[in-house]
Amino acid sequence: MRRHLLPVFTLLTLAPFAHGQGPTVSQTTVLQNITAQDVPRYIQSSQKLDELTCNFHDNTVTAHGSQEAVTEFEKELHAKDVQRGQYRLTMKLVGYHVDKNGKITETATQTPSIVTTEKISASISMGGHGQDGLAITVIPSPDTDKTINLTVEIQELGEQGEVMNSGKNTQVASLGKTVHITGMTDAKDKALRRAVQKGEVVTDRGEYTGYYLEVTPTKL
Repeated sequence: MRRHLLPVFTLLTLAPFAHGQGPTVSQTTVLQNITAQDVPRYIQSSQKLDELTCNFHDNTVTAHGSQEAVTEFEKELHAKDVQRGQYRLTMKLVGYHVDKNGKITETATQTPSIVTTEKISASISMGGHGQDGLAITVIPSPDTDKTINLTVEIQELGEQGEVMNSGKNTQVASLGKTVHITGMTDAKDKALRRAVQKGEVVTDRGEYTGYYLEVTPTKL
């Protein structure tokens, strides 16, 4: 019987069990939105406990320590154990060319869509136009009730998956509205490259080719 129970219960000892600072108390909490294995990493006040018992089978944690330490831990735990928002990110990837006169010619587009959870990285890969592949990574984070903080990276990949070119930017976007988030170009002009990475299409710095990525975030 014990051999069957051992894999179910995992004990994580964080410090000696008693510090001589008053009576030790215990509090067990059933987790709703985070996993027991994540608690030691994400709940900083767990380091102040004498011991933390993580039960992976029924997703509970039991805090052992002084009343003060257990109360602080429970407060932080309940603040973190909340349902995270989900977002649909509808994107449009556009290739374009700017000639020496500043005229813009756009090429074929792709419209990938990702459903992801706040503060969780999500990635999508696709074939490129003349490239071996393209990859997009996004991380949405809540800003206000009507806005979202988006970190987006786009990469051009070589035959072995190596990064040949990239662009990355973080921007606050309004829910339900489309914004140019980022882009990339292989132009040598550093100022131009920085502008393109912010999603700008520059028309006054000579001829070049690039991509821009539009994103329309929607909360589910």
